[in-house]
Amino acid sequence: MLNDSKKLKTINRLGYFLIILFVFANNLSTAFVWISIISMIILAGYKFRRYKEDMSWPEPIIVKGMAIFIFFLILSSLFSVDRAKSLDIAFNHFKIMLPFFLPFLFVKTRRQLIIVILALGLALSIPSVHGIYQGIHGDFRVKSFFSNPMLLGGLLSLSIPFYYVLALEKDYLCNNKVRLFCGAVAALGAIALVYNGTRGVWVAVVVVFILHLLSVFFRNPKIGIILTIIFCISGGLLLQSAQIQTRVKSITSTKNISNTERLLMWESSIKMAKDYPITGVGLGNFNKFEMEQYISPKAKLPTAHVHAHNNLFHFLAETGILGLSGFIIMFYSIFCGLMPRRRQVIIKAAILVTVSLLIHGMTEYNFGHREGMRIYWFILGLALCLQKNAKE
Repeated sequence: MLNDSKKLKTINRLGYFLIILFVFANNLSTAFVWISIISMIILAGYKFRRYKEDMSWPEPIIVKGMAIFIFFLILSSLFSVDRAKSLDIAFNHFKIMLPFFLPFLFVKTRRQLIIVILALGLALSIPSVHGIYQGIHGDFRVKSFFSNPMLLGGLLSLSIPFYYVLALEKDYLCNNKVRLFCGAVAALGAIALVYNGTRGVWVAVVVVFILHLLSVFFRNPKIGIILTIIFCISGGLLLQSAQIQTRVKSITSTKNISNTERLLMWESSIKMAKDYPITGVGLGNFNKFEMEQYISPKAKLPTAHVHAHNNLFHFLAETGILGLSGFIIMFYSIFCGLMPRRRQVIIKAAILVTVSLLIHGMTEYNFGHREGMRIYWFILGLALCLQKNAKE
């Protein structure tokens, strides 16, 4: 029979290996994702019952924000025309948040934390390399293993800022070899993003680079100047491509059909909110109400009106003031939980990942990207578990 100490060590080790399984399964197999998560929930339940003293918990303010968001989604769903469907989607949002808690439960040492960061980087590099391969063979809107390019773009909007910051910022967490690996992950992601062509992610990543560059200038102007020169040269070389030039110019074009359709969807969202201000039309009902009542006669691509292509407008339309308030409160709580520890490199990376997520979410409903959102919550948990769990 194992004594309690060995049994706890075995449980933590098993949970740690399940985290590695989750990281690699996220982009490849939904079944293995949930096998790993459910197994970890069972282990966590056993730990809570037998080894409560070994449990660590996330920042209370962030958990409260997440709980308020889910509660408001459930509350608004009770008034939906399709209550069962809306409640199911609300529950799916909750399930997608579960990876946030995993690092607190089973990542117990600094070494384990670094290995998980490396494993996640390797897993995220697989679709990047596949996307680059597709791009080299003539596809400008590469999507790798995903059903459309925006899903890959959403994932890259998270991986590039996270590994870029870990590569450039020096602290006690990552040695030079780990930082070099992180730089390679960010570089592969950036190349894949060029071929991916998702304009909202281009904007998000550029804004994140500028914000990070400003923080570098305050601390070390010489490095800031070097990075600025590198970015300007890289940008200039990329703009030599006619395809990229056209894509960049289309970002602000009032004639681009993708832009005009988004504006029409946002108008529809506002109309839905006026008619259903408190609880919205119900989660999962945007497309139904858009097609039946609210679609503009100017719409040229009605089949693209599946969601509002904007997180704020989407939650406003489907969940009204309740859901939108919950969304804003949740991200306010996330920033409140992160900002006091912003000098830590991994926390700084998590802040910029969150900024990138929100900027991309201005032109895409990326909160509905399951693979991307699972990774977002996992990165957030990974960053915050450092102070509570990571020991030498």
